[in-house]
Formats: sequence, structure tokens, C-alpha cells
Amino acid sequence: MIAITELTVNTDDLEEIMRIMGPYWKVIYSDTNMDVKGNGERIGYLYDGRIIEFTGLAAEADPIRLEPENKTDEWIPILTWWRSPYLVSFKAGQFEFVMLAVHI
Repeated sequence: MIAITELTVNTDDLEEIMRIMGPYWKVIYSDTNMDVKGNGERIGYLYDGRIIEFTGLAAEADPIRLEPENKTDEWIPILTWWRSPYLVSFKAGQFEFVMLAVHI
């Protein structure tokens, strides 16, 4: 299993690598970050489907938010990430686990 950061909108190169590696290799990746500072990048996981199975859970982490003084206002994040950490759940045999990758 390989976590990939700075995976761009265009996945042609990744698809070529997967073709070379063979039909058992799978990939799952997050949405791209459309913010200017995010460079349209995403995070992904490349894994051997003969050994590892995606369980269906994938999510981006959100930063902690503070409750506003005025209950009608929006909750405000106390920090921001240009690229959100990406969590994905996998299974290998009877072992289930969650991988978290972050671009720091």
C-alpha cells in the first residue's frame, strides 16, 4: 500500500503506472482541492487488490470549529488546511484498519 500526496487533477500518469503494475492494483483518491493554494491536488492510496480490500469508508478530515457566540452564526474553524487529511478504511484478511494521509 502506498499513500500518494500531491496527486493532480490529471491522473493519466498514475493510470499508466497502474497498467504497468498489473490488473490487481487499485486506487482510491479524494476530491481535488479547488482552492488556489491547494493547487488542484488530492491524496490517494494505491494498493494491491489481491491482499487489501477497500471497505467503503472514505472521508476527508475537517478542522475543529468553535461555537459562535450568536447561535445563528456559522461555526468557525480554528485552523484551516489547504489540503484536507484523507482517511480510508481497508481490510487485509481479518484485519480492518484506517489509513490517514496528510500533506504537511
